[in-house]
Amino acid sequence: MGAPRWVWLFGAPSLVLASGVAALSVQTSAREPVQIVLPAPSATPGQLTVHVVGAVQAPGAYQLAAGDRIDDAMRAAGGPAQNADLSQINLAARLRDGAQVTIPARGERLPGGAVGAPRTNINTADQQVLEALPGIGAVRARRIVESRESDGAFIDAAELVERRIVTASLYERLRDLIATR
Repeated sequence: MGAPRWVWLFGAPSLVLASGVAALSVQTSAREPVQIVLPAPSATPGQLTVHVVGAVQAPGAYQLAAGDRIDDAMRAAGGPAQNADLSQINLAARLRDGAQVTIPARGERLPGGAVGAPRTNINTADQQVLEALPGIGAVRARRIVESRESDGAFIDAAELVERRIVTASLYERLRDLIATR
């Protein structure tokens, strides 16, 4: 007659299960460990890259140390050209990775307005002063203050658009009223 019914019901599945476990243990012990490779960061830790343009000896992209200032970037680019107008820029401002540093020539107008016009410095103005600017109000003023505290000083006023604090059209209305130095 053959094997009793309980052998077929319990014995055969147990044998198949035991064979599978044995096969898996042999296969997993022979495999290489899984390695996860993350992409390399864009810059070395503690380093930043800035693009120096304008009235300098050797315009170009330079890698500097985190915490360096505009003066360090200008010197990395060979120093100011003879016609540089350093009175328009804050040489002590800290750099941010990916920033473009423009060293203006005498008589050249930096983006953002006429030289010497009274402006609101978005890096130093308090919330009340910022609120007085057209189209800013309490919410945007608070966002400007929070952004400069968390992301660092604004190198260029156009960063208000890049950081999504104001729209491009509002920035166009503000550009001659604000400064970063």
